[in-house]
Amino acid sequence: MRKIAVCLAVALCNSIGWAQSDTVYHGGMGYFAFGTQAIRVKELSDRLHQAGYGRLSETALLIGGGGAGVIGRFLIGGEGCAVIGRKASDTAGEASLGGGWGTFLVGYTPVVWNKIRVVVFGGIGAGGLSVELRRERGEISFDSLLRQPVDSPQLSTGGLLVQGGLGVEIELIPGLLVGLRGGYMLPLGWDALSMRGARIIGVPAADLQGWSVRLFIGGGSPFSTAQ
Repeated sequence: MRKIAVCLAVALCNSIGWAQSDTVYHGGMGYFAFGTQAIRVKELSDRLHQAGYGRLSETALLIGGGGAGVIGRFLIGGEGCAVIGRKASDTAGEASLGGGWGTFLVGYTPVVWNKIRVVVFGGIGAGGLSVELRRERGEISFDSLLRQPVDSPQLSTGGLLVQGGLGVEIELIPGLLVGLRGGYMLPLGWDALSMRGARIIGVPAADLQGWSVRLFIGGGSPFSTAQ
């Protein structure tokens, strides 16, 4: 009876394509991605709140995409996302956050089933982050505007970054796949926030350091066609 149960379980796994495969895969893929990312803005958010601009969220929305080629168990490609933060506002005005990043990716697939791939990946690239401050000023005369131009200061920073993580890709039907990637992003040597090239003394640190989770959907070579 036990042997029969084991045989049925193996047959079921094979029928739904979850059995371990020794096939060497090759092909390509492209995808649309969205998700969320932690950003390091806590100290900056506290200072903005004290000044009457509200608190910035320490997580942001990610929207982007990427593409890759699959050679054997290796994945080589690129990925990029826009970073969209929620606006904060209070008595003094409004603060908004935005940015983006793009990386060259290299991945390895230690586990492959007929319809599922597990990918360990790492990447290096560049990114940037900006914070813009706005406040209501009411009516002003043109002459006073000429004497003291009114502007919405935009603080920005950016530079190199690396990321690493783990992903799962599932082929729903031949050529259509969905997946999930999670990992950590680490900026390398980013300068402090500056305003149009001017160095700002005493500005709190802010960058894209933190975890990231992305869902994606896309198309590519069917897992089962590569030999």
